[in-house]
Amino acid sequence: MTTIAPTGTLSLLAGTSSGVEPLFALSFVRNVLDGAALVEMNPLFEKAMQASNIEDEKLLRLIAESGSVRNIAQVPETIRKVFCTAHDIDPISHVRMQAAFQKFTDNAVSKTVNFPQHAKPKHIAEAFLQAYELGCKGITIFRYGSRDPVLSLTETKTQKRAAKDKLVAQPIIYDKIHPRQRSRKLDGSTDLATIGCGKLYVTINYDNIGICEVMTSTGRTGGCPSQSEAISRLVSLALRSGIAVEEITHQLEGIRCHSALRRNELITNGDRAVSCPAAIGQALLTCSAMLSKERKKSADKGPDLSAPVNLMHTQDELYWLEQGLCPDCQTAIEYEGGCVICRSCGFSKCG
Repeated sequence: MTTIAPTGTLSLLAGTSSGVEPLFALSFVRNVLDGAALVEMNPLFEKAMQASNIEDEKLLRLIAESGSVRNIAQVPETIRKVFCTAHDIDPISHVRMQAAFQKFTDNAVSKTVNFPQHAKPKHIAEAFLQAYELGCKGITIFRYGSRDPVLSLTETKTQKRAAKDKLVAQPIIYDKIHPRQRSRKLDGSTDLATIGCGKLYVTINYDNIGICEVMTSTGRTGGCPSQSEAISRLVSLALRSGIAVEEITHQLEGIRCHSALRRNELITNGDRAVSCPAAIGQALLTCSAMLSKERKKSADKGPDLSAPVNLMHTQDELYWLEQGLCPDCQTAIEYEGGCVICRSCGFSKCG
């Protein structure tokens, strides 16, 4: 059986083109330390330009800003014909290129059909129908600018202006944090705590990332169900937004309830909580310690090589990918070879 695997990550490591894909751009921006942005050029294209004695800095910058040489008359025609980028090729030609390899490949061919930003639904439909008629087993399309933020080939004027503005003292503006999605199936445990006005059941749920949900229920003897539910919801929101368990419990542990203050034995007895928030904090610490112990035990034991490999992405990764950003460095991602890759840090959705 023959196959053409996605090679987004391998091409980044080897510095080559990614399989049957045309170059996405002859130049792109790589983000490095301290927020610096370096313009990188395809080595073969750079060598061809040097062989033609073209070293004009303004011309090279123009090429870097456009990503293509198709409409730059100062570049020799021979170079323009050879160095076509993904957006220089019309979508139907992309499909025909994939079909040419599909004819001699058993598995589906991993390739992206690139569309310009002004593409209409009918144009995409034509590509799908063409792929079906030519015998392609699958097709991946990407319309430029369909993700927010739009993937840019090089630095934009806005980015340059923002870099200049960094030299001037600016107030700190934090990005808005959105909680990760709750998994449909969770593991968890329930703790029983004695509080000033009765009993409180605290349920802590967690997934493969960590603790993500807190729920409470009061016993027949009373309690403050609305207050406990409000705290549980806010704690759950904080946990799924990446706030450390220790930071949350630090805020909860010192809160005391007047009902507990009337019963001195609750304050002196270590296994009882002095308030509903304190009980939730204690349950969080207990669950966190249990998970830490299990992780340490698993690390000491080593990986189970006989177990099937889990290729599912975490909820955090899925969140960033849905925004069109790299989960590792939060820069714009590219759709290439039927996969998602980041040229800034080398992340690949295909593993």
